Amino acid sequence: MAMSAPSKLTGNGAGSTTVTTASFSGTAGSVMFAWVGCSRNTSIPLKPTISDSNGLVWTEVADVPYSSGVDPRMRLTVFSAINDGSSKTVTVTGSDS
Repeated sequence: MAMSAPSKLTGNGAGSTTVTTASFSGTAGSVMFAWVGCSRNTSIPLKPTISDSNGLVWTEVADVPYSSGVDPRMRLTVFSAINDGSSKTVTVTGSDS
């Protein structure tokens, strides 16, 4: 199976809690991966959520909170979904809820 180029979007700055990718195409039956990275001062970020424009079911694959005891504190969460082929394009939204 060929891998397609990733779609990347970065939210930055105080109050950037939700980011959405540009529209991208997927192949029916393919597995899609998305990761949300968050950082905060003073506390580890809450576990993010993810959704998309096609209503696919996203499953958390891995969640890694990190704190060295100094700011910033971070979290990386990876999700996967199977493209059901209901639409050829999709946008994905990650939120540091």
